Amino acid sequence: MGAGVEKRGGDAVRPQWARDIEFKPQEAALVIIDMQRFFLDPDSPAFMQAAPKAVPAAARLLDAFRRMDRPVIFTAHAYRHASSEGGLMAVWWRKQCLIGSAEAGIAAPLAPRESEKVFYKQRYSAFSDPAFESHLRDLGVKQLLVAGVMTNLCVESTVRDAFARDILCFVAADATAAQDDALHQASLTSMAHGFALVHSAKELLAYEVQKIDA
Repeated sequence: MGAGVEKRGGDAVRPQWARDIEFKPQEAALVIIDMQRFFLDPDSPAFMQAAPKAVPAAARLLDAFRRMDRPVIFTAHAYRHASSEGGLMAVWWRKQCLIGSAEAGIAAPLAPRESEKVFYKQRYSAFSDPAFESHLRDLGVKQLLVAGVMTNLCVESTVRDAFARDILCFVAADATAAQDDALHQASLTSMAHGFALVHSAKELLAYEVQKIDA
């Protein structure tokens, strides 16, 4: 079991049958959720203090997937027009980010390549955009490796929706972050119990030791 989750009981939080499921990079896409300047730039009104700590592990996963020539997909939480499409999200979270703004851009250490798709979403889950699921189906993806922010909101919502669509998720515990450690740990434990396999980035990279310098 990966970083952080052992505090909540380790393998005991997972159903017995799930403990032997293997991560298969050859069947997987890496999804990096909302690692944008809006949450990572200290000057942003929505800066998350814990978010920069997740960047190094996410960057290692990104480098590994690129070297394996496996799909990499990004999301960014951003709106086309202020307040017009946020719905309850705009009520719940007053701070907004607009598509095309500097804050909507993915942080430099994780900057997408031209060939890597970025989906702009206006709800927690990446699956709120039907094009996201269609893209996964077109790629023939059977597993997702998920990194990003926030663990308990957009990451967990995406993982839950993937599970409902029979897409197996692996979550890199040290490549995700929440507003505080209690929320982060609780979300990892919840996902490990019912929706995903939670490991450290190092453990996930070790599945491809012949191809990746873990």
